[in-house]
Amino acid sequence: MNAKDVAKAIDGVPILEVISIEEDGDKRIRIHHRVQRRRNAVWMGVLDHVLSRKSGWDYHICRQYRFIRGKMRYHWNFIAQWGDKKDKIAVCKQITSLFRNAATQMPVIRQQLDSYPLVGAAKNRNAPEGAFNPSRSGYGQKGAHRIKG
Repeated sequence: MNAKDVAKAIDGVPILEVISIEEDGDKRIRIHHRVQRRRNAVWMGVLDHVLSRKSGWDYHICRQYRFIRGKMRYHWNFIAQWGDKKDKIAVCKQITSLFRNAATQMPVIRQQLDSYPLVGAAKNRNAPEGAFNPSRSGYGQKGAHRIKG
């Protein structure tokens, strides 16, 4: 197990695309990747899944910005590091497994909701609770009311 195996697991998450892989000796890996547009919330869920289950390694995750072809661009930088050279295979195996598991746990978002029914709400929840009172400019009680006039 090495950084290429971890990168392959990261690439297996449908919203991610690996750009480059670096292996800094036997104690650290660095993987640059992109996240699909407007999918950062899902990426945060993937990270939560991976980092909440990690054991025996530290991490650093950030965005790196670069000026490419006249535009400011960014990619994500995922760094994992551990203390002992002999732990490399176990750590890479664990990270690979966690990203593969996250890919299968990832929710599929088909469309954005713009409304949702209020479950358990009565049909008359907005009905006025009293008679119309012109001196108070309409109904004095709570609820939604038709505007007369």
